Amino acid sequence: MFKKIFSIILVFIMCCSLSIAVSAQAQHSYVEENEESAIIDVTSLFSGTAMANTGMVLSSDGVQTATADSEYLEWLLGAPDEILSGSTLELLEFFLSSPFMGQQVYSCSSTLNREDIDFSCHEAFRELISREDCIEALENYAGSILCGSKSDEPDKTKFEKLLIQPFVKSLISDLADTDTSYPNLRSIYTTSEIAPSSVGNLIGTINNIRYYSAGTISTANNRNVEVCTPHRDWSSQEITNINNSYDYEGNTRLDDPTTVYNCHSYAWYLYSTSNPYWIMDITQFTLDSACTQITSASAQPKDIIVYLNTDGVPLHSGVVYSVSSFATLTICSKWGQAGAYRHSVGNVPLGYCSNPSIGTISYVLFRYHDYTNRYIGSEYHSGSRHYFQYADVCDICNKKINTTWTSVACSGPPCPTPWRLTAGHEIA
Repeated sequence: MFKKIFSIILVFIMCCSLSIAVSAQAQHSYVEENEESAIIDVTSLFSGTAMANTGMVLSSDGVQTATADSEYLEWLLGAPDEILSGSTLELLEFFLSSPFMGQQVYSCSSTLNREDIDFSCHEAFRELISREDCIEALENYAGSILCGSKSDEPDKTKFEKLLIQPFVKSLISDLADTDTSYPNLRSIYTTSEIAPSSVGNLIGTINNIRYYSAGTISTANNRNVEVCTPHRDWSSQEITNINNSYDYEGNTRLDDPTTVYNCHSYAWYLYSTSNPYWIMDITQFTLDSACTQITSASAQPKDIIVYLNTDGVPLHSGVVYSVSSFATLTICSKWGQAGAYRHSVGNVPLGYCSNPSIGTISYVLFRYHDYTNRYIGSEYHSGSRHYFQYADVCDICNKKINTTWTSVACSGPPCPTPWRLTAGHEIA
């Protein structure tokens, strides 16, 4: 009877989640099979600096969709049959050690106060909460944490995140105050929700890493963007733990996890390991006149992709690495406090998906023009001077703005050559 009640409640929760989801939506080294991902300096992928988006809402115009590979979703959300048919404690331990839960602890979120993913999208979680002895398994695991056998901080944090999932939270809340059967569970549950605070220049906290204001940087046309720096970077053990949760074999890790810069800073400001800033909000980049929204059909390497939630709010930014003949995009992006990866457009952490349960992403593309002042081919001689036409030319798409003429003294014609090339400038 108890199991039937659990099953009915579970089905109700999953149906509600589904209806909500339906109503709203970068040198590279090839990794051989069974080899570890190579650590690559991302500065070798692209030349130059790109400068752009997340406290805003983007219009629905030009929004495109894609879905993660089925194998990627199985790796992230599936569980083997022997686990699903095993004991409840084995099921719980598998779920807590899964890449899915690792991503919840070392959240790839680039902004503060992101809500957790609904855990019911994971096969092991759904089976776990359908078990009649679910609460007993939670109590036993809580006891192992309190007695020290599960002493790693990530273990405790994962467990706390599990306890505040709505269904699990309701199970614990429904326990009678006089019930003394689950003392370990009650002890951990009452301390599992701690809110970040903001004092002075403290902007906020992501995964216990405090971010402080570091002033502003400027967009191409001098719009100010606030930047942050963290109070510390990850330890070597934390880096190992994070990589274990994010290194799917279909993706290529380009650089190890760091708390110093995030996806928005990587895509819009500087795709380099020397990037010193974390950017929370890219609104000013997308509003800059140097930024133009484009379609997949016109996408080129170095264009910028912005992943959106169902309300049009930016979740993630990346840089287009390559475009196939079918306009299929390969992206390079920094996954929040995790590493930088080269990946297919859909194979991203669930926190960047518009519909996590099926791995659907919604995105828009931008071209943030990277200008160099160049001679553009027009010239003429008048009197004792020779005149040349220059413009700011986009290194990505060849767009020209700010056309000007410059001149040098000349005794011609005939005029001496080469006139078309001056120090550091090529004809555009």
